[in-house]
Formats: sequence, structure tokens, C-alpha cells
Amino acid sequence: MISNWRAREGRSLGSALLLTLSLLLAVVCVPSASAATAGCQEDGNYETCFIYGETESTLLVSRIRGKVDATARASAAGESGNYIRIALYDWKADGGGLALASSLVNAADSGVSVRLVIGTAAAAVKTELAKADIGITYCADACATPGSGAMHNKFFLIRKGDTKLVMQSSSNIGSTQARHAQNMLVVRDDAALFSAYVNYWRRLNAKS
Repeated sequence: MISNWRAREGRSLGSALLLTLSLLLAVVCVPSASAATAGCQEDGNYETCFIYGETESTLLVSRIRGKVDATARASAAGESGNYIRIALYDWKADGGGLALASSLVNAADSGVSVRLVIGTAAAAVKTELAKADIGITYCADACATPGSGAMHNKFFLIRKGDTKLVMQSSSNIGSTQARHAQNMLVVRDDAALFSAYVNYWRRLNAKS
């Protein structure tokens, strides 16, 4: 009787050890959710980008720069009427910030109308933007509603030919932001949405 009990106990202990080992292997071998889904995906007129903050990432700034550079190339090739409008609260030189400013200078030099509403910007960013005829409105306050707090918008509007892009980000620009979880949604060719954002940007720019 005792020997049977010990045999059953041994089998139970062995099964438990096998189960524990299987679970450990599953954790080691299966990638984390963030590793599986971090990055950008396009689906029709929509593009979504997600960063989980494990390490510093300039993915969002790189995607924005790509669209700015494409607009510059189109204008340089003779396409007219292209413009870029940006509302951004905090713009540092690191984390891709200076590179984005350089892309905007190139776009302006290529004939793109570039206009910005900025809360705060690093000295190096201001110096870079000053190289081109870029209209900049600074308002660390709320722009349209003075006294109601910081202007925390983070969006980018691009018209390139018949294409209209609304790029809504959760992140300011800088290496500190790039180390945290963040996201961006890009909507292409939604005329009503694009118009609403442009009109809002105009109100911010006019501080009205």
C-alpha cells in the first residue's frame, strides 16, 4: 500500500515538473506582445504605429520625415500647391528632432508651403528652421484660449498633390519621449477630417 502511494506520488511530482518546464519554455520561446506588434502597419487609407517604450525609438519621427521628404521631392519635380502644417508642443533637437527640422527646411526650399505652431523648441531646432522661409507661431500657452494651459497638440498635416494626410501622434519630439510608449495614426484622403484639422490649425496660428 505504501509502495503504491509512493509510486503515485512520484508520478504526480514528475507530471508537475514536466508542466512547469513546459510553461517556462513557452515563456522563453514565444515573443512578447510588444515584440510581435511594435512598428507601423498600413491598411487601406490608414496607418497605425505603436511603440512600447522598451528602448529609445525614432520610428514615429522617421515616418513623418519620410512623408515630408516625399512631398519635397514632388514639389521639386514641379508639383504645385503642396503644403505642410504642424502643431507641436515640445520639439527637442535629439530623438530625430533636428533631422525633421532639416527635412522641413528642404521641403520649404523645394517650394512646399511650410507653416508651424510650436509650444517650445530647442535652440538648435530654431536655428535650423530659420534657414528657410518657414512661418512659425510660438505659443507655449494654449494659443486659441490664453490662460488655459499649454498647447499640447501633436499633429502633422500634409497635402501632396491630391493626397491629404492627417498624422495624429501622442508624442512630442525628443529622446525622452522616444523612450516611452507612444502611438501615431495616419489617415489618408478623408476630406472632412483633413479640413477640420486645417481649420483648427488656422485658429491656433491666429491665436483666435
